[in-house]
Amino acid sequence: MLALLRRARQRTDADSVEGVGYRGVSEIRNRRNTTTSTPLKTRNGRLKYKVRDDGCWQWLLNKDKAGYGTCGKSKVNNENYAHRAVYIFLKGLIPIGMTLDHLCRNRWCVNPNHMEPVSLKENVRRAPRTKLTTIQVDEIKKGTDFLRVDAFRYRVTRQTIWRIRKGLMWQ
Repeated sequence: MLALLRRARQRTDADSVEGVGYRGVSEIRNRRNTTTSTPLKTRNGRLKYKVRDDGCWQWLLNKDKAGYGTCGKSKVNNENYAHRAVYIFLKGLIPIGMTLDHLCRNRWCVNPNHMEPVSLKENVRRAPRTKLTTIQVDEIKKGTDFLRVDAFRYRVTRQTIWRIRKGLMWQ
């Protein structure tokens, strides 16, 4: 199997930008020490992805239950996700505290041009499952209706409306 991406490590101040650390990346090598494979090709030179008409690089090998491409056994620090390995291989390190957001919304896509490093909070907000838009949240914050009225209007729970108004959600 491939050994991808070692645990996150902090670089020295000379290597970091404004004190921000970067996730470390190990060399990609084969246990048999034969032909080296990369996140993009297998040992025999076959591509691990297929380019689609929409520009996405569809991961052809294993996928996890959520639909993300995997390329190893370890689940420590997201070490086995193919999109992270390809991004690091082609574009460089991912800053600590940042996650990769698929701009194309295809979890199996490993095209580094379709990914953007963002904070976890921003990644969650961009998720297609988000029920409320920022405009709706602004309306809720300014609103004076009962919690149950806004909850029914926006199809969320009363607790969600209360948390938004108290500033505990969507700050």
